[in-house]
Amino acid sequence: MNNIKVSEKLYKKMELEYNDFILDLKKQSKEKILDSAYEKIFKEEMLSLLIPDNREYSEEEIQVLSKIKKPLDFLYREWLDLDISINDLLMESVDLILYEESRRMKSKNKESR
Repeated sequence: MNNIKVSEKLYKKMELEYNDFILDLKKQSKEKILDSAYEKIFKEEMLSLLIPDNREYSEEEIQVLSKIKKPLDFLYREWLDLDISINDLLMESVDLILYEESRRMKSKNKESR
């Protein structure tokens, strides 16, 4: 099976898993829904990263993920155990945004003189 077919099959599997997760979430209390917000966003992002025409992942990697019963849940649980923090990524983004804004403001101030 070629990589696109395997990717399509995996994506459909993950899409069903995500839809089941959302249906289950809708049955929960408001507190549980709020507590699950991070998981929901993470799974949405993983789903978007693994669209079938994404060539970021090898056929072997897609095959490995395909063999896992609940790939989105697996990725989410593994993410929680990693030493990588989303805060680090957010901090880098804020640093870059502030740097660019500072440059823009300095440039604007020079032009107004």
